[in-house]
Amino acid sequence: MADDEPTPKQPPKRKPSNFDFGIDHSALREVQRLSRMLKPWRPPAIPNYQGMLPKVDFPQFPDLPTYKFLLPDFAPLLSASSLLEQFTAFKVPTALEQITRLLGDTRTLLDDLLDQISREARPPNWTGLSDIEVIELNLLVVDEGIPVMWVPRVETLKALLDANSAIARRNLIGSRWRSISIDCLTVLESIQIRRLRQHVNFAASAVEALRNGHSDAAQALAANLLDTILKDKHLEPHATKIRDNWPDKKPGFKLADYRFKEGMTFAPVFRAHVHYKPKKDPVPRYFARHASAHTVGRLQYCRVNAVYGIMIVTSLLKFLDDAATQ
Repeated sequence: MADDEPTPKQPPKRKPSNFDFGIDHSALREVQRLSRMLKPWRPPAIPNYQGMLPKVDFPQFPDLPTYKFLLPDFAPLLSASSLLEQFTAFKVPTALEQITRLLGDTRTLLDDLLDQISREARPPNWTGLSDIEVIELNLLVVDEGIPVMWVPRVETLKALLDANSAIARRNLIGSRWRSISIDCLTVLESIQIRRLRQHVNFAASAVEALRNGHSDAAQALAANLLDTILKDKHLEPHATKIRDNWPDKKPGFKLADYRFKEGMTFAPVFRAHVHYKPKKDPVPRYFARHASAHTVGRLQYCRVNAVYGIMIVTSLLKFLDDAATQ
């Protein structure tokens, strides 16, 4: 079923953000994009990276950034602009030699990264994801604030990764609200820590409100419950920083500042706490705690935002439960 929110014509422009473990997001994205562009020119000698690198559209040529890897072994490699110049000048062999070396070094980097994301640290809903899909999830949680820890189910995660834009992913979440609500209830029922029981009950009430057609009530409850959960004593060291989301403040949320499960859980919470001035700034269209509390209206309140809010509180509660039972 389609979501009840009007779909914007243009996807929001992604802001640069830092990839986990000190790796530059933009570097990974450009490797992905160059991989797709170079498919027609790959000779058999180049390792088979097809299917390993995500499907991302190549950016507008005038805006091609320079590769900037933070790891010493990656500096200097090549710039996207110089590679493009070589193709333009029909220096294909030279370009292929450089891209082969680039992909080889990138594979080494990804292998090192995956060693740090041990399979034991991955939540159950990641079962069946490939290693490269696990890495791609980092981009979704930081850039778009999509919860991926414990919810939703792996089939939905794969569909999100296959979607070709932020709007497509948002629409997919809106269309799968029924299965996602079931996923959230299942995870909430698995929480064992007694001090979280009241929060779990309210989260379940938000899910039931959504399933019964009361998405506005579900979103309002999820937004207020999120505030309450952040007062948990185990979140106190992080709560102030998680709430400190000013659009003009750089560099924004950095996964590298947190342990693996913390960062992947907190990133959507951070995005939901975007600050804005109600009488000056436009109302955020995505789920935002402050807009839900202070600017009730159709620009903020819709079913897909209720789904986001419920997913965020479910993921956060399960994170607290998981941390207490380790």
